[in-house]
Amino acid sequence: MGETRSSLIRFRNRAGIVAVLVLLAACGSAENARSLPADAELQRQFTGHEAQFRELQRMSDEDSWVWRIAPGFLSVQQGGGPPRSGDEKDLPRWDRYRELFRQCGLKDGLLRDRTMGREAIFFPVAARTVGTVDSIEKGIAWVEGEVSPIVPSLDEGITWGGTRRAAPVFHRLKDNWYLYLRYNE
Repeated sequence: MGETRSSLIRFRNRAGIVAVLVLLAACGSAENARSLPADAELQRQFTGHEAQFRELQRMSDEDSWVWRIAPGFLSVQQGGGPPRSGDEKDLPRWDRYRELFRQCGLKDGLLRDRTMGREAIFFPVAARTVGTVDSIEKGIAWVEGEVSPIVPSLDEGITWGGTRRAAPVFHRLKDNWYLYLRYNE
């Protein structure tokens, strides 16, 4: 009887510890999602550095074979081959990109992608972990042509409808410039 009671107490203690850890993880994930920068902050970032963002967009269009440019690495895809790591000889003006990233406050550089069949350049500003490997990313994007969905605010409780959604949700800044929010698996 004493051993059974002792086992029951150990089980309850372990269950309590697991419950607290699960609760802390859930709160941490919720806090991460809430701690993305507000739309107004990103709008100020774009407005304050619009000339630099436009230069990055123009340069990326000219260097379209480089699909990922970050301060510390490049990913290059030429001639329909698989992506590979790049270096200075693949992008002689990498230092100019780095300087513009610094001026614009872009720690993660840029990513060329296609969204809804259109060329797009994503400038991630912040990403927050959701669970163990997923994330929600928010930033500034240039997209050739119209996009969808466009929402009045990315700060207003975007729900993914119970599904994980890699397609971004947009808020228009001007012309082909948008704020974006997307779920990354």
